[in-house]
Amino acid sequence: MVEAERALRESEAKHREMFERLPIQTLSWRRVGDDFFLEDANEAARVATGEKISEHLGSAASGFYSDLPEVVEELRRCVASGEVIRVERDYRFRTTGQVRRLVATYSHIPPDLVMIHTHDVTRERQLEEQLRVSQKMEAIGQLAGGVAHDFNNLLTVINNYARLAMDELSEGDPIHADVAEIAKAGGRAAVLTRQLLAFSRRQVLQPELLSVNQVVQGVETMLGRLIGENIEIGVCLSDDLGAVEADPGQLEQVIMNIAINARDAMPEGGKLTIETANVELDEAYAAGHEVVEPGRYVLLSLTDSGCGMDAKTRDRVFEPFFTTKEQGKGTGLGMSTAYGIVKQSGGYIWVYSEPGQGTTFKVYLPRRDAAAAVTPREQPSTRLRGGETVLLVEDEDGVREVSRRILEVSGYRVLTAASGPEGMHIVETHPGPIHLLLTDVVMPGMSGPELAERLVGSHPGLRVLFMSGYSTEAVVHHGVLAREARFIAKPFTTGALTRMVREALDAPTPGES
Repeated sequence: MVEAERALRESEAKHREMFERLPIQTLSWRRVGDDFFLEDANEAARVATGEKISEHLGSAASGFYSDLPEVVEELRRCVASGEVIRVERDYRFRTTGQVRRLVATYSHIPPDLVMIHTHDVTRERQLEEQLRVSQKMEAIGQLAGGVAHDFNNLLTVINNYARLAMDELSEGDPIHADVAEIAKAGGRAAVLTRQLLAFSRRQVLQPELLSVNQVVQGVETMLGRLIGENIEIGVCLSDDLGAVEADPGQLEQVIMNIAINARDAMPEGGKLTIETANVELDEAYAAGHEVVEPGRYVLLSLTDSGCGMDAKTRDRVFEPFFTTKEQGKGTGLGMSTAYGIVKQSGGYIWVYSEPGQGTTFKVYLPRRDAAAAVTPREQPSTRLRGGETVLLVEDEDGVREVSRRILEVSGYRVLTAASGPEGMHIVETHPGPIHLLLTDVVMPGMSGPELAERLVGSHPGLRVLFMSGYSTEAVVHHGVLAREARFIAKPFTTGALTRMVREALDAPTPGES
């Protein structure tokens, strides 16, 4: 008898230890009449609730779950059916006020005991939602990039034929004014396609090592004029800020777009604060943000004191064409453009906002060890002329023809090809020198970079200028198009094309002093 009692006590102690060590919250409820009463709770439940569960032992479920009356019904249903019931819901803890996403599993132990095992899936659901949004943005980006590519080719033709027609007409000619309106509309359309390419991460960037501080200081005066005198701008820049590798013009665009968004959130005035800092994103941070790689970053933060955003707006703020502004007040591309620029630069952008509490956009760009310098960028000039021979390789007939017209009007001799192999044949059979290869980047069969590599290998003095209206992520980030390569983005103007051609022709070849 003594041995049996000791074995029973040891068995009960082991079961108790197992119960306490269960990693998920566990409550046991005993049915008495139509209600259930709390009989026990393990350590995980005590820690999760932050409550002294011992004070609730013996409490009725109808009182304990007064804000969730459906729990009592679920307890009854579990006993009646004898089946395991699984429920997922948001639960607000009374002691902390914190809302967590919980999965509760009800198990009936006859005759009258029900165990509720509760697992906190808040973080898992947050990561799933981040992944869902990321996948949605990627799909939208692919669609937007494809549409923008086709439109860029069309706009290259429309805008440049309009420019050529205007050059042939006197300003007093009534048709001149009509063509000028076509060119103006084409210019606005080109801006929209550039924004779509930025969102889809298929624009061609000109990255350089730079200081975010210098970029902020460069646009600070312009921001003041842009957002108005009733909004105070506060700038707090880190003294020892690391360098980043980014396109300075595109980074300026990110700041401007966020500032415009802030201005619209503060119609009665307020404050916009711009800050920079060196930060380390560790494993713990990355674990809570499924797209983040741990490492060293430069943080650019813009905070406004405006009206803020609710959760639904926050979730869609980076989607193209999404806007809360009234019709005609915005395109809905500002924040999606910023998103695409940051992502293509290898960084991350997050938004933090609550209704009535303002908004903070945080941009994280990978920190580089090399020293940064911002070099002034040249502005597009008027059409420049020349007399050299240019090999133009472009698979789109309209773009090829209008490019030929622009260059011939500017004095160049132009040889045209619709593909890489055709371009190689022209080089092999042309009796005179060819000074410049002007080629599209993405073409069927043989890409522009592949064509350039073959031709430059056999003609070392040949200059190369790439055209691109749609450059895949592989082209920009994986070395298909070298970072130092010269290129011009479609749709381009006549002045921009002739300027870039002239610059390419005048540049020294490798090895020249």
